[in-house]
Amino acid sequence: LTIGFIRAVACQQDDVSESTMETFWGSESYQIPVYSLLYPQESSTREMKSLDGLWKFRLSPSLQPQTGFEHQWFANNSVWYNNPEVLDMPVPASYNDIPTDGAIRDFVGWAWYFRTFYVPQSWNEKVSR
Repeated sequence: LTIGFIRAVACQQDDVSESTMETFWGSESYQIPVYSLLYPQESSTREMKSLDGLWKFRLSPSLQPQTGFEHQWFANNSVWYNNPEVLDMPVPASYNDIPTDGAIRDFVGWAWYFRTFYVPQSWNEKVSR
């Protein structure tokens, strides 16, 4: 019996976006690099700022999925601090893979993230599109 499957892995290194397609057929493994031109690249006309890091994270109640919208969690900083329902969550990552709590790992519904950051001053002089 031979079983095969494909796993895709993406990484960003040295300003080059590279995805690797790793195929398995039986006991053989092959890695095929795939380069993408669609991944955002910094250039003279595009400046990027990474938002990777720890973000505040919380789930909407399963039986009341609109709670975050109704209480405007997106505009109310106070709901994100000193709140036992808020966790620190690394980004990028899948919240289903990080905590050991099964209620979070198996959650289906609205998940909210919050983080403050500074916009580079040079962006104030540029036109937003």
